Amino acid sequence: TVGALAATEENQWTDVLAKNAHAWVEVYVNNVGWVQVEVTGSAADTNTVALKPADAYYRYDGKEHTAPSVLVGFEAYALRGYTYEAKVSGSRTKLGVTETEITELKIFNAIGKDVTDHFNIKLEKGILQIYTDEIVLESESETVTYGSFSATPSIFMDDSGIDEILTVITTRDTGVSVGRNLNKFEVKLLDKNGEDVTAHYRITRSYGELTVVPLQITMKAGDATKVYDGEALTCGEVELTEGALVKGHTLQSLEIVGSQKLVGRSENVITYVAIHDQNGKNVTENYEITLLPGTLKVTMR
Repeated sequence: TVGALAATEENQWTDVLAKNAHAWVEVYVNNVGWVQVEVTGSAADTNTVALKPADAYYRYDGKEHTAPSVLVGFEAYALRGYTYEAKVSGSRTKLGVTETEITELKIFNAIGKDVTDHFNIKLEKGILQIYTDEIVLESESETVTYGSFSATPSIFMDDSGIDEILTVITTRDTGVSVGRNLNKFEVKLLDKNGEDVTAHYRITRSYGELTVVPLQITMKAGDATKVYDGEALTCGEVELTEGALVKGHTLQSLEIVGSQKLVGRSENVITYVAIHDQNGKNVTENYEITLLPGTLKVTMR
């Protein structure tokens, strides 16, 4: 069988490249079906699995509800004939959210042998929510400029059938990098008294596409003039002549090539620029930078 092996994250775009191509063997086992057999190995650690309890949602009815023993993250292994037994803790009666976690876990191969010790298992927590009503929130698709768009996206809310008057507060990350992204957002619901009732509602999010285009800036190398003295004239200064860096960003690295020793003039050229954010991350690729030369001039005595 041929296909691709790529690491993905929920609600995130993933580029699957040619280098992700992969081939593997499958054999047919009576009473089991087709089972994958890795005889070539791969770049990924196929024995590492991240598991979490499936999120559970129940409309409020005054009864206690417990988390089901269903795990998320095991799907690929289930297709290969693996099974599991698990216990999940977590219960709730009142409106709100409770964290759930895996307390016991065993993994079995296609012939029923316990192979739990063969896996590097990363356990994550899920949620169990008791809610009163459902709300659908949908963000619009937008094209914005890097670092200069609103932290509050335009949201459509379907609250049909809800009697309570709610105030919806939405926020999003304004540091999203250039490219195509999901227009993700965080939300908080306040009742008429200003109390946070977000956990009382089951919120379904639908994300539009957020296209982030580079922020355009223009940089010019410095000008310098002097009377001939036998020494080379250089200038390492730079001026931002158009646009501005995003707040918190700084010019960390700069290379300028330019030198004039004899009487005359030449260009002072910027050959390299690196911009970092407040966390030290290189974010130069999010800018569209126009580089203008300066002038070095040496005059006669």
